[in-house]
Amino acid sequence: LIAAIYERRNPAAVRLMGLALAGMRLEAEGRVAWTSVSTSMFESAGAADDDAEGIVDQMRTIAGVEIFYILREHSDGVRVSLRAKGNRNVDAIARHFGGGGHLLASGCVIHAPLDEAETQLRDVVLAHLKR
Repeated sequence: LIAAIYERRNPAAVRLMGLALAGMRLEAEGRVAWTSVSTSMFESAGAADDDAEGIVDQMRTIAGVEIFYILREHSDGVRVSLRAKGNRNVDAIARHFGGGGHLLASGCVIHAPLDEAETQLRDVVLAHLKR
């Protein structure tokens, strides 16, 4: 049953994951990991939005990472999925952009072009780490 649920990805989802993880960035001495998935990456991989599920969780496995997130470009804005380990509160970060969730998993939409959303979110995340 576990294999049927968690070990079944279509080829487009695997291609998209590869593209996203190849572009992953580390910040704050490796305490933050993040990546973006642009519209062109979805097209190149032949992937749909659902195919981006699980990408953020792959970054969880990196030693020392406390906050990890993915930005996904869409016509209605940039959708963000934030995750945390330990006592980091990503809900506070998501609420800054009008989103929410809970302490270790939250999300929001940033209404800006992808590159601007990356900068805005990065600044808020790094400020959060300094608290």
